Amino acid sequence: MLGISLDIVVHGMDDLDSICWPGVADAAQWDMHVFQTREFISIWVETIGKARSAQPKLIIVSRAGDPVMLLPLCIEKHAGARILRFMDGGVSDFNAPILSRTGAPRVDEVPRILRAITRAIGGVDAIDLRHMPVILNASANPLAALPNRPSRNLGSAISLVQSEETYASDPERRPVLGQMERKLSQAEKRSAVTFEFAPDPSTVAGVVDFLFEHKSKQYLATVGVDALAFPGIKAFFRQISTEGLASGLGCMSVLRIDGDIGAAHLGYALSNRVYYILMADDRPRFAKMSCGSLLLLQNIHHYRAEGKDALDLGIGAEPWKRVWRTNETFLVDHLSASSLKGHVYVLMRRAIADGTMLGEVRRRWRARGSAALRPSAS
Repeated sequence: MLGISLDIVVHGMDDLDSICWPGVADAAQWDMHVFQTREFISIWVETIGKARSAQPKLIIVSRAGDPVMLLPLCIEKHAGARILRFMDGGVSDFNAPILSRTGAPRVDEVPRILRAITRAIGGVDAIDLRHMPVILNASANPLAALPNRPSRNLGSAISLVQSEETYASDPERRPVLGQMERKLSQAEKRSAVTFEFAPDPSTVAGVVDFLFEHKSKQYLATVGVDALAFPGIKAFFRQISTEGLASGLGCMSVLRIDGDIGAAHLGYALSNRVYYILMADDRPRFAKMSCGSLLLLQNIHHYRAEGKDALDLGIGAEPWKRVWRTNETFLVDHLSASSLKGHVYVLMRRAIADGTMLGEVRRRWRARGSAALRPSAS
């Protein structure tokens, strides 16, 4: 019992059915993202959670017996420290609570709620909550009021409520969309171009193979690390492509050129929002066609026609998102410690987070020194 008529109960995954955790069919009753739904966390626990030896903690905060906030958290160990965080591991773009639309916790209640959660779990050395959106649907995210830092990431989305004419009227976007329409027209004159939004089940495994192959190459070429090689990631997306597609959690689209895959996408759907998450294209073979952009444009057309509200591009600072997006989502990170081990972890995390900035300072300093030593033109 927390007082102020709030109760906190910590459940394990074995209780998932009995506590009626919200799923994709329950979106109308809650403010939530797809990453916290029953279907998503079930697949996460079986794949990434198992690979990371995570201990799931399903938190239900109730007021006078009615659930007002749900948190799918987990305990993970780092250098002997027990860290409380969202079920993420690199696949949850927005880490947020599931909020009641009639009585979500107030901002001033959140610090006490978090302390009560750590006491109920026991042995928590640090709390590491990343990528928390400041706004959750139309509601303020109460967790964003915790002491936090702005995240290095930003969420992007394309509104599908506005008309195609309005979307295309942006002066920076207009030439890009015009170029894509011309490329599609030219491609259709030379080849058989098809777009699939409900691929034949017998082809899905091959589409996932394509995504893994080409996305891994793109990761290595751009950031030097294959994020798909992290523990449990490929198993997670495999399961999204089977159980996820069957349950309505997952969605897939494919661009084929003369029967061969030019680009593909595997993402999620929740109510009127589609999440455009794992996309890859065959750049070496179809570089001039801009297959990735063509597929994205057709997703916009397709889901606008279906009456969806938004195509969510997830988090990330990729330059292309700036042109395509209509909305931004600001994110914050909360990091705190409750033990000596936890303080060591927090210092390590902050050093890693600040490393990018420090590296940039060093690069500029070295460049300045090199310029000073360079012979002058005279």
